[in-house]
Amino acid sequence: KLGFRIEVDGGITAQNVGDAIAAGADTIVAGTAFFKNPSSLKSAMGI
Repeated sequence: KLGFRIEVDGGITAQNVGDAIAAGADTIVAGTAFFKNPSSLKSAMGI
């Protein structure tokens, strides 16, 4: 464990959110993707 959180912000899409999580991201910021297509991103994140 690193002792700090990893946040990914910028360029997150339904197609790459899984990669960010698999790489160890603790926090995902997906502003534009969410507002453009919220159901797609929610589905990709399993929420």
